Amino acid sequence: MGLNNQVGPAAYKRNPWDRGHLTRRTAVTWGSKYEAKRASNDSCSYANASMQHENFNQDEWRVPERVVQHLEKDKNGRITIFTGPVFTQTDRWYTRRTLQQKVQIPSGFWKVVVYIGKESEQLESQAYILYQDAQFLLDKRGQHSIDIKNYQVTITEIEQLTGLEFDEALFNSNPLYFYPREGINNGPEGFSAPLGTVPEELNRGVVFNREDAKAPEFEARRRIIPHDEFLEFASRVRDV
Repeated sequence: MGLNNQVGPAAYKRNPWDRGHLTRRTAVTWGSKYEAKRASNDSCSYANASMQHENFNQDEWRVPERVVQHLEKDKNGRITIFTGPVFTQTDRWYTRRTLQQKVQIPSGFWKVVVYIGKESEQLESQAYILYQDAQFLLDKRGQHSIDIKNYQVTITEIEQLTGLEFDEALFNSNPLYFYPREGINNGPEGFSAPLGTVPEELNRGVVFNREDAKAPEFEARRRIIPHDEFLEFASRVRDV
């Protein structure tokens, strides 16, 4: 990471932004007393913190944390968590005279929970994205009304938002698939839209996943298709 990519306590003083734990302290405090204490201390570092609005940090973000805390689908109680912020080109920036650099405020946060399934005895995962949008910043009661399943996403979506690339085994372990399947999705939800309308974005292609197609050109689980091909497919789907 490097110190140049971290901010300290000065960035969180006298403002509504919390030092939001990306990985919750209680999620890592296990093992011997020494190991649990060391893990607890390690989690309380600025490398594990990101700017979360107090209404979001103390409200909606607790819901995916409870998913981890009360998970009952795992076989042996061993859970791996990947988590981090979502940065975009339209993020807000926080500045003040006492800061040497401006701080980019994440648009949202993602979390991937990985474990060995109790019934399947195979690698399984759940992935979520929650955004710090106007709806979530209204109050601290939203956690009681949201259905976390509505914020469950594919591994592919997190890859595209963050630039990270997960192992294929993790991609296969997620119950959601990033392509339309007959009887489930009849729209172009299986495609990732370009990030803008400039020619470079429109022509860069989109990720298209087709495991159910039998044509030879679709044998690969993932492939990049040209924008024109995407529009042709989307128009055919809408006409059905």
